[in-house]
Amino acid sequence: MHQMVISSTKIGFIDDFLNDENSYPINELNSEVISNTFLKIIRDIPLAIDKSRKGRKLILEQFNSEIAKLNLEKYYNELLR
Repeated sequence: MHQMVISSTKIGFIDDFLNDENSYPINELNSEVISNTFLKIIRDIPLAIDKSRKGRKLILEQFNSEIAKLNLEKYYNELLR
């Protein structure tokens, strides 16, 4: 949301929306992989900024209050059927 560079493991639901286009996924949890991921960010700052912009755009488009309201309404209606 704050257009920061995101690096995260693919555990849980986060893999549903974070990918190589908008973040730096960590596929294996060990110090070497984490270090290499941070080095990728440092070595290509313009790419990191581009990914952070894409991540922010995704959050603003798909995780805003209007979308959340519509999804909640949809799921409540499905439960009431």
